[in-house]
Amino acid sequence: MRLRPCSPSIELIANTMDPRAALTRAYDEVLAISSWLTALNVVAVIATILTLRIAIRAVSRNLNTTNLIGPPRTTLIFGCSRVPKESRDPGSIYEEWARESGSVYKVPTTGREEDYAL
Repeated sequence: MRLRPCSPSIELIANTMDPRAALTRAYDEVLAISSWLTALNVVAVIATILTLRIAIRAVSRNLNTTNLIGPPRTTLIFGCSRVPKESRDPGSIYEEWARESGSVYKVPTTGREEDYAL
């Protein structure tokens, strides 16, 4: 039983007696296959993957959770995470937020993250 090569070019390389010519032919085949791979294509593929990831996360986040209310973000970077730390009585801050938002609410923290208070 004879195994068949997966492409005609591999058969040509296998039938070539000169090792130097076989390596040159194999190198040319690799260049021909990978010539479409440019830096621009790599960037486009990465951008597409990141865009799809963001879209999927946005859709799944809205489908899986109830949109809770909470205190407004005080700073762009730290959200509301510094407010209780800078207060003399952090418990009163959380109680005030609970009165305004209900018994379950979200507190914006560092970046775009949110903590949930029960």
